[in-house]
Amino acid sequence: MANRLSTPARNDFSRLFIFRDGIFKAGVPAEYLNCVGMDGLSQDRGDVTPVECPSPYEYGAFIEVGQIPGELSRMTTTVTGQMSQYEADIFYDLFIRNCPFDMHLHFGSCTAPDAFNQFDKIMVFENVQASSFSTDPLVALASGDRAVITNSMDISIGKYYTVLNTKYTVAASTLTTNGALVAVSVCDQRSCGECNDPSNGCEKIIAVSDDGYVVYSRDGGSNWATFLITDGAGTPASPAVVVGATCYGSSYVVVDSNGDIWLGTLADIFNGDDPDFLMVDSGAAGTLTDIDATRGLAVIVGSGGTIITLTSTQTFTAVGTGVTAVALSSVHIGPDETIVVGGATGTVLYSTDGDLWYVAQTAPSANTITAVLAKSDRNWIVGDSAGGLFATDDAGRSWVAVSYALGASDAVNDIELSSTHVIYLVAGEALYRSLDGGASWITEPNSQLSFPTNGGLNNVATCTFDPNTVVVAGESSGGAGILVFGT
Repeated sequence: MANRLSTPARNDFSRLFIFRDGIFKAGVPAEYLNCVGMDGLSQDRGDVTPVECPSPYEYGAFIEVGQIPGELSRMTTTVTGQMSQYEADIFYDLFIRNCPFDMHLHFGSCTAPDAFNQFDKIMVFENVQASSFSTDPLVALASGDRAVITNSMDISIGKYYTVLNTKYTVAASTLTTNGALVAVSVCDQRSCGECNDPSNGCEKIIAVSDDGYVVYSRDGGSNWATFLITDGAGTPASPAVVVGATCYGSSYVVVDSNGDIWLGTLADIFNGDDPDFLMVDSGAAGTLTDIDATRGLAVIVGSGGTIITLTSTQTFTAVGTGVTAVALSSVHIGPDETIVVGGATGTVLYSTDGDLWYVAQTAPSANTITAVLAKSDRNWIVGDSAGGLFATDDAGRSWVAVSYALGASDAVNDIELSSTHVIYLVAGEALYRSLDGGASWITEPNSQLSFPTNGGLNNVATCTFDPNTVVVAGESSGGAGILVFGT
């Protein structure tokens, strides 16, 4: 580790890539920028504003009773490139359009400089805006003025983060005593400790096995505990086959194959109280299959076209029955709360509010849609039971087939958004990662390291605060539960 830490980054070992329209066009890869450089980054946080009150000890004096933190500015820098003799100027095109775009700066050593998916480290810049454009002198007035003409563009950056090559390890061996793990979530918030435990936002992790055991960690996976879900009434009952689970508000919501929904309190779980779960009869017709949630809404899907919404008041509403009669198998709620649902015979449904539902105009596949991801209201990625992967940027009017693995045939079991650019996918025994919003994919790990041996991967969880943290739930080669960590 000392050698890796002591290796300095070199500016001659870096290359730039650009996404002119962000990453919201299905299957469009990044452009390599020839002969383009980037100056140093600059960002500041305004000075702290003190909050004062008159001193109780001295007239004319004041004491500081609090502070208001300064606002973090947008990061700024300048990109510079050589003007082409024959081609239009990309910098001026970006400047005059006045639309946001994204950029990557890739560092490499024993990699091909212009190969997007070969890297040692990536600096990702999202929501970039051009603020000014300029050129060198365009006409030489004397022989000493002759020079290559360069263009410069000042930019400001909305979001910046770093992507690294990830190391994967198996969680504590005690997790392998239960059935296959079918769902995993990171249920945490970044905190300095004012209202709860100090956390980097990736430390509280919870998973559930198909036979109803919950495994959890409150310290980023260093220590684990396990308990069986029961309702605590008389002879404690456990769920039937668990098919999905997620964090929702202050609850952990577990869905089983009998159509029942179980609610446990997250605070009690992470405090080690092994709480009783409230078993709710959802009234669903047939088997439930999947659940997803955001801060204000949870959506559950099942056979017979069943769609159930769950509100923060624990109110269950069957809203989707009748939209379609086909079995539904996957659901995802995107960052803008667009809901996309997948089912049999390539069926894709969507909604913007959980009340009104629509069927996508075209089906991406004739197979069952086993995994869905809503990146925005129009930009979705879906995977099917035969290993197919498809993307749309027009809300399902048309689809583009996306390649992610040579000869892939295992069902795509889950697709999870880590950031706008970083997405994870599990199929069979492999984990895949995209660094360009789903246009291209690499098999993890993208390095000399190995991925833990397993018998199948079912579900993947990411951390909002770190795109390099990922947790994968599945089963060992013997069928017991396994959690794989990437950091």
